[in-house]
Amino acid sequence: LESLSADEMADEEKREEEGADVQDTTVVHHIPDDEELLFTASRSKLYRYVKAEGGETGEWKERGVGEVAFLRYKDSGKVHAVMRREKTHKVCMNHFVSKNINF
Repeated sequence: LESLSADEMADEEKREEEGADVQDTTVVHHIPDDEELLFTASRSKLYRYVKAEGGETGEWKERGVGEVAFLRYKDSGKVHAVMRREKTHKVCMNHFVSKNINF
């Protein structure tokens, strides 16, 4: 697996979105039997922070646009957020949600 720079990753994401032949923007989340759907948010944007070189201030770059779903595992009770891109339906975020998050 090769490592891509932030700019190469952004270019690859843009090519994927432009080359998508799927026109349906509605995401139907497949919910496994061992999970339950808690919440969905349609047309959300995901950003990532890119640190600048040389001590300059970094910037936020768009990672994807799509639907976010919060799912809970029935056996453990843990919650995770999953986001799929609008056109390609590829997963661009899958993170656990913790009670210990400080803002």
